Amino acid sequence: VNASEHATGGAINGNFAYSTITLNNNDSVTFSRNSTSNSYNSRGGAIRGAYGSTITLSGNRFIHFNNNTAGSGGGAIALSGETGNITINNNDRILFVKNEAYYGGAIYIFNIAQITIDNNTSVIFDSNKGGAVHACQGYLSLISNNFISFSGNECSNGRGALYGMQITLNNNEIVHFKENKSINGPSSIGGAISSDGHNCAITMCDNGTVIFSKNTVTTEW
Repeated sequence: VNASEHATGGAINGNFAYSTITLNNNDSVTFSRNSTSNSYNSRGGAIRGAYGSTITLSGNRFIHFNNNTAGSGGGAIALSGETGNITINNNDRILFVKNEAYYGGAIYIFNIAQITIDNNTSVIFDSNKGGAVHACQGYLSLISNNFISFSGNECSNGRGALYGMQITLNNNEIVHFKENKSINGPSSIGGAISSDGHNCAITMCDNGTVIFSKNTVTTEW
């Protein structure tokens, strides 16, 4: 996918409410160095869906998001509206590497939107800036994956690798959080996982091996 620069959705933009964006049953798809403008409202360096949209990545052998950037939210993927769904399931290998945004270096949603990552062989979030997944007042579910890794993700907004109102990790074989970092003075919370606000919840049940290693929170600017 070639790079381009727009206010939203550097490579693919579902510009109208309730859009559907589907990447299914592909052998190999790479999003590399796609970007949006550096404005406050720019979201989705590679893929962006508007209000109520559905973004689905399913049944693919390999998808790689590499060095995509957005000024505000979702260096790789973003939902701009207050509802909608991002589903990543039944894929062999998904990589989010070195993507960057202020909120959610890899993926961003807000309000009552939902992210579901389930039944994948391998999902890796590595060295994303802005954290890995930012679900502000939203729902994030990681379910029945063989291997999922969050390594070296760093954010300056104080919200760690995973951030959401309700976060669920259930029935995964291996989950690894390593060397993730949260930085933003005294408001920093959760280098690996963080949740705050009304009705916040973090649930981890029936997983195989879960490893937290060298994740940090710092109060230094």
